[in-house]
Amino acid sequence: MWLSRLHEILQIAFDWYDYQTHSFQIGEGRYGNPLRREEMIIEDDRDFTLRDVDVMGVKHFLYRYHFGEGWMVELTVEKEHVPEKGGRLPVCIAGERAGPPEDCGSTRAYHAMLQALAADGTELQREWRGWVGPEYDPTACDPAAINRAIRKLGRA
Repeated sequence: MWLSRLHEILQIAFDWYDYQTHSFQIGEGRYGNPLRREEMIIEDDRDFTLRDVDVMGVKHFLYRYHFGEGWMVELTVEKEHVPEKGGRLPVCIAGERAGPPEDCGSTRAYHAMLQALAADGTELQREWRGWVGPEYDPTACDPAAINRAIRKLGRA
C-alpha cells in the first residue's frame, strides 16, 4: 500500500478532511506533504509503499497531522498481508471513540471541548454543539461507516 493511501484511510478513520499537513515518521525517515528545509526533509508519501519503508522492520511508527496543533497517532504493525491484485483495502474492525473534530485545536483544546459538551445547558455547550453538530458523539465509533467510506476509495 502506498503511504499516501494509508494517509487517506487514516483521514477517514478519524473523520478528518485533509485540510492540514501530515507526515509519517518511520524509523529515521519522514514521508508526507513534501518539504525540503535545512532542518527537515519530508519525502513525498505518494512515492513510497509500506514495503519500501520497511514497516515490518520498525513495528511502530507515527502519523502526525496538523503540525501546529500536534496531533500524533501511533501505528502498530501486527502482520504483513499482501492482497491479491484488486484485493480489498484494510477494514476497521473496532474503535473506542470518535476522532477529534477537524480543527478543534490541540489535545488540550479537545479535552476542554469534551468538558463543554458534557456541561448541559451552558452557553459554551451550545456553541460547541453548534460547531460540531448535533450528531457528533465523542464516545461513539462506527466501524461500518468507516468501512463504507474506505470502500469508496477503491481497490488496493
